[in-house]
Amino acid sequence: MTVIFLTNIDLYFLLDSEFGLTENIGAAGLLVTSILLLLAALSYYSKRSDVIMAIIFVFAGLAFFWAAGEEISWGQHFLGWNTPEWMSEINDQNETNLHNINKKLFDRILDRSTVILVAISTMFCLMGRSHLWKIALPPVFMTMSFALLGAYRHHEVIDFDFWTVGLVFVLFYIYRGLKTKNKLEWMAGAVVIGLSCLIVMIHYSNHQLFGTSSNIAHEIRETAFSLVCVFYSIYLLKDAKK
Repeated sequence: MTVIFLTNIDLYFLLDSEFGLTENIGAAGLLVTSILLLLAALSYYSKRSDVIMAIIFVFAGLAFFWAAGEEISWGQHFLGWNTPEWMSEINDQNETNLHNINKKLFDRILDRSTVILVAISTMFCLMGRSHLWKIALPPVFMTMSFALLGAYRHHEVIDFDFWTVGLVFVLFYIYRGLKTKNKLEWMAGAVVIGLSCLIVMIHYSNHQLFGTSSNIAHEIRETAFSLVCVFYSIYLLKDAKK
């Protein structure tokens, strides 16, 4: 999408428009993640009789189902009904959903949750542990993918933001890769750092093209987040079946 942004701005806005391909892929990814997490819950309950883990994964699955519904305004994007008047007055985009009532709040929650996941996964990985309690943490390259997501945003200025903390943990993987001569690991970390800097510079240099709204820049991040979550939920489902 960054390459398209540089080469064909009209196509970029078409793909990333409201109800566009990017948003719909993101919603589909969240829905698939929800289904996979619920299957993991079923696996814990039926194969291990682990009720607590089953409940945890049910709640996680329902949370992603809610997120998928929110992304398409619970079908309003496709069926086109009118937003209730009381919600229209407080919803930034005049849609039938809750997250656009305070978009910044939900963006911050997503940012901070992602960074916390990266931090926990990295610390446990360096300690040689792959699980937090019984929950499988994302493996190295998946953790780096989560760390990269924060770069996709509207950069009117270049300053410190919370998402950059995730990149600090990527440096640990680079260091470990160099120390253990794991070429794939340190090169992957270097690519994540390099891509993050490149994306920030591109968006900063062209921020005026986004107009007055920064939402379009965040849609790419949300879609990428949903796709990484699909792979993570596959990983969790496999772990639940072991």
